[in-house]
Amino acid sequence: MLIVAVVGLIFNLIQITQMLCGCGGHGHAHAAGGGDDHGHGHGEAKEGEAPPQNMNMQGAILHVVGDLLSSVGVVIASVIIYFKPEWWYCDPICTFIFAVLVFSTTLGLFKKCMFIIMESTPANVDIDAVRRRIGEVVKEECEGRANKDDLCRVECKCNVHDLHIWGISSDRIALTCHVKTSRPMRVLKVTQIMLEKEFHISHATIAVEDPNDKDYDDDCENNIHD
Repeated sequence: MLIVAVVGLIFNLIQITQMLCGCGGHGHAHAAGGGDDHGHGHGEAKEGEAPPQNMNMQGAILHVVGDLLSSVGVVIASVIIYFKPEWWYCDPICTFIFAVLVFSTTLGLFKKCMFIIMESTPANVDIDAVRRRIGEVVKEECEGRANKDDLCRVECKCNVHDLHIWGISSDRIALTCHVKTSRPMRVLKVTQIMLEKEFHISHATIAVEDPNDKDYDDDCENNIHD
């Protein structure tokens, strides 16, 4: 039992070392028809940021860690039983203790998976701050004040409502919302750039409404969704 446990421990150490060393991003170049080479990375963090956490890799690493801890438990139990055969019950005790340790290491990953399945707003996203920034962009781009026939001439009616933000993977965030604006294409472009730059939200679907159309009601139920 001791020999098998030691061999398993060695192989698990080799495996987890390879996974930890090879789970980062990589860059490579493409060239065709004499064109310029260009490189790009996959899974690499932007400057000043922590690298993105891939849940598939986390799960694989946790699986190996679980096997590693199990091997350690068997080694400990084997050594004790070798010198004290009457202490045979150390084997199930060690198995139970290390099983609890392995289970505890999976709770964090399980919680992340449940947040994605339930389409919750990621913990690192302040939905109120996102709504406020979109509203600022919409009002900054309003041109109704210069038009005497525009409802925004007296008071700007441009706004954001029916905002939803949720995680669709460990490193991708989705957003949908409605905005009232008199410059739809300009607002769409500026808002998407702002969301990507300030909140790292690259998957945004924005429905545009005319602030002069009274058929649209911006007082939606559940105005903010998380």
